[in-house]
Amino acid sequence: MENNEQRKNENYTIKEIKGSKIQQSDKLGNIQDVANKKTKKGLGAFWEKSVGNKILVILVISMIFVLIFATILAISIANQEQEAHAWPDTELSKLIPEPNGKITYVNTNDDELDATVETNAKKAYEYRTKCKEKGFTNISENENDDNDFSFKARDTNNNELSLTYYEDNGELEIELKKLGQSEASSSTSSSNSTNTSSNFKDMMNSYEKFIDEYIAFMKKYKNSSDTAAMIEDYSNYIDRLSDFSNKIDALDKDELSTEDYKYYIEVTTRVKKKLASIGE
Repeated sequence: MENNEQRKNENYTIKEIKGSKIQQSDKLGNIQDVANKKTKKGLGAFWEKSVGNKILVILVISMIFVLIFATILAISIANQEQEAHAWPDTELSKLIPEPNGKITYVNTNDDELDATVETNAKKAYEYRTKCKEKGFTNISENENDDNDFSFKARDTNNNELSLTYYEDNGELEIELKKLGQSEASSSTSSSNSTNTSSNFKDMMNSYEKFIDEYIAFMKKYKNSSDTAAMIEDYSNYIDRLSDFSNKIDALDKDELSTEDYKYYIEVTTRVKKKLASIGE
C-alpha cells in the first residue's frame, strides 16, 4: 500500500511539473505574439498616422534612387573622360597648337603625328587659323557651304600639315609630318600644277558614279520583299565597292597636285554623305 501511495504522489508531481512547463511556454508565446503585434501596429501606425509620414517615406525612397542614379552617371562620365587622349608632348606636336576638343585618336613618332578630334565647325576654323599663325602657309584649301573643309600647308622647315573637317561627324582629322628633301621637292612640284589630271579625275568620277548606282540598288534591296532574288546582284555590288575602296585608299595623297587633291576631297566628301543616306 505504501508503495502504491508513493507512486501516486510521484506521478502527481510529474504532472504538476509538465503542466507548469506548458503554462510557461504558453506565456512566452503570448508575450512574443504581443510584441509582434505591437511592432506591426507601430509600423502601421507610423504609416497611417499622417500624410506627412507617408511623404517622408516616399522622400527617403526617392533619395535612395537619386543617389543610385547619380553614382551610375558619375561612373559613366568618368569612363567617357578616360576614353579621351592627351595631346602628346613631342617636338613635332609643339609645331602646331593643341586642338580645342575631345581627342579620340592620336598616334605620333619622331616623323609623323596623326590625330582625330571631336569639335564643332567654328572651333575647327579657329584651329586652322592658329595653324597658319604658327607658320603653315596655304597650299590647297577647300571650303564648302556645309562647313566641311580641307587644308594642306607646309612651313619653312618642310613640315607638312593636313587638316580635314567633317561637319556630319563633327570630327577634325590632323596629319602632320616631316618631309625629307626629296619629298619636299616632290610636294612643291605637285603643288605648282594647276590643272587636274584627266586620268585622276576620270577615276574619281567613275568612283562617284558607281556609288550612285550602289546606293540606288541598296535602297531597292532594303525595300524589297524578295531579297533572295537579288542576292547575286548584291554580291556583285559588294565586290565592286571593295575594289573601288581599295583603289581610293591606295592613293598617295602626298603625290597629288593641288587641283587633284581638291577634287579628291570634293568627291570623297560627297560620297561619304551619300553612303550615310542609305540608312535614312
